[in-house]
Amino acid sequence: MTDEQKVGQLFLTSIPGDTLDEQTIAFLNETNIGNIILFSNNTPSPIQTAELTAALQSCITQNTGVPAIIAVDQEGGEISRIIGSAYEYAPDENGIKYGEIPLGAGIETFLYPCAMAIAASGGAPTAQEPVPEFNAVRTAGLYIGQELRAVGINCNLAPVADINSNPANPVIGTRSYGDDAERVAADAAAFATGLQESGVLAVAKHYPGHGDTSIDSHYGLPSVNKTLEELRSLELIPFNAVQNADIGAVMAAHIVFPQIDSTGLPATLSQPVLTGVLRKGGFDGLILTDSMRMGAIMQNFGFGEACVTAINAGADLITTGTGGDNIQGLALQRAAYDAVLAAVKSGSISPETLDDRVGRILLYKERFGIIDGQAAPQSGYYPSLHADFAREVSEKSMTLIRDTRSLIPLEPAEGDRVLAISAARAFPAGSDQRDGAFAAQAARRFGGADILVDASPTSEQIAACAAQASKSRYVIVACRDAVFDPSQQALVNAVCTVNPNTIVVCMGLPYDANLFPQAGAILCAWESTPLSIASAVRVLAGEADAMGVSPVSLG
Repeated sequence: MTDEQKVGQLFLTSIPGDTLDEQTIAFLNETNIGNIILFSNNTPSPIQTAELTAALQSCITQNTGVPAIIAVDQEGGEISRIIGSAYEYAPDENGIKYGEIPLGAGIETFLYPCAMAIAASGGAPTAQEPVPEFNAVRTAGLYIGQELRAVGINCNLAPVADINSNPANPVIGTRSYGDDAERVAADAAAFATGLQESGVLAVAKHYPGHGDTSIDSHYGLPSVNKTLEELRSLELIPFNAVQNADIGAVMAAHIVFPQIDSTGLPATLSQPVLTGVLRKGGFDGLILTDSMRMGAIMQNFGFGEACVTAINAGADLITTGTGGDNIQGLALQRAAYDAVLAAVKSGSISPETLDDRVGRILLYKERFGIIDGQAAPQSGYYPSLHADFAREVSEKSMTLIRDTRSLIPLEPAEGDRVLAISAARAFPAGSDQRDGAFAAQAARRFGGADILVDASPTSEQIAACAAQASKSRYVIVACRDAVFDPSQQALVNAVCTVNPNTIVVCMGLPYDANLFPQAGAILCAWESTPLSIASAVRVLAGEADAMGVSPVSLG
């Protein structure tokens, strides 16, 4: 390989759109880029995604002689880049379900619960009922991996191995399996095992741990003032577990650890962290950076210089992609490629370092069947199994925090007015905000009225909701991460004050449950997706039991 081709192997880049336009093809041709990360703007449907990945592989293989790693963030829950219509899957009126999809006949992808919801569905870490948690997590990894392979994706930037030990964490939250190190370790290893059983390269993130921060590295540069021994006693436990499970890759975090590296560099740029701790600790897989386009890097370091520093620190793959990219993004990534190539030509990146990084990338491409084409799907899968599994786990994750007024199941008598309140939020993006909202679904089920408010409700909306709540027999109000939003707190408390028969549904962080002592009942649904909304409504109606147990302490 030429130096230009070797440098191209070091990058995981994003592209605009869901097809290869002339500018993108020129970018790939001129840079010899070897790997791609896809986001929701690239993946409007499973079929379109499969067509795009095939075109990418053709272009990149022709340029470099080596097929690409094509990666995506498909964690489950709201961090799911590829969503078909599968969450609407149901048997027909005769109970007949689809059989296996023959290859080439069609592709379905499914929405699965987030990590914390899957953990909640299993109760204690050793629970065998209602869902054997280890098997459920492993199965989720396997099913997600099978679907990714079907659309031509061979790498999943998951599992999240962070322990959500800080309730004020604004970025990890329900993406984590909980606040217990051993539980997170077992679940992260299980998910990685399932993914890699499907032939998809798993990537544990965010090394050496993003769970104890109160700053989102998308927007700022967090710092964790822990010693290496303190990290080993908590944050590193899940990463050791996935390493023991033979995970193929780890993604480093944009977090400063001053007790390990006093230079002020984040882990992604830190030789003491990446080489001194991770590599010398026995990890021989790929080391990826989190996106270098995040605020933690862009606001504090030169973009191209940071990419060079990361390679010299020990990173193998530099992630330069971001969601919703455009032509300007291609130019920025081209500049990063040029900076790394210049560093190779000048000797700032030594030939030995370059060959070490590229050699490891090629080794793992071979190990996961990417080079010889074995990463393509070899057989179909049964969509009914996937849909039923996702629905079952979602329902069993529903967690009743308290029901002091015995409101659940909600059984309004004839003439009882039911009011449902939620934000006009739609998931996935582009779906109908009204029909997809929790309030609309709940009102439809109970024959009541609904009020849709802003994500951060205005004072006028709060007053209107309270006025209507005072005239209702029952109120169901949904919140999402209200711990970070005083206006949501004001809305829920206003409603609870005027109507003691208020059920609060937490459709995000479970810590919201601590905010509303006046609520008659509180149900944790973990996320705001069509899957969790349907499960929550079924529990409220008594059509499913709230069997979940919170995997984080709620005090």
